[in-house]
Amino acid sequence: MSSNIDKIKVTLDGIRIETPDYLPVDSIRVKTNIKGKSVNILYNKKGLEERKYYVCGKEECSETDILSGYKTIFIKNTDIIEKMVIKVLD
Repeated sequence: MSSNIDKIKVTLDGIRIETPDYLPVDSIRVKTNIKGKSVNILYNKKGLEERKYYVCGKEECSETDILSGYKTIFIKNTDIIEKMVIKVLD
């Protein structure tokens, strides 16, 4: 799945979630299957100073993609679970 709102890049080792610095909406909800697991990705504009990522309630450190300049997180195959919830808060 790829759009101008977010990207989910599936690799042999896991998945990379990439979101642009600016999103023209207050919230997004994406429900999809990744590697045979049901995954929910939620975005909410909260007025935070810095974007935060949560995977199953645990805050994850993000990296900046060298090419796009977007913030990304990588989730290893071993960490992908059924009914996974990924939250992106701005």
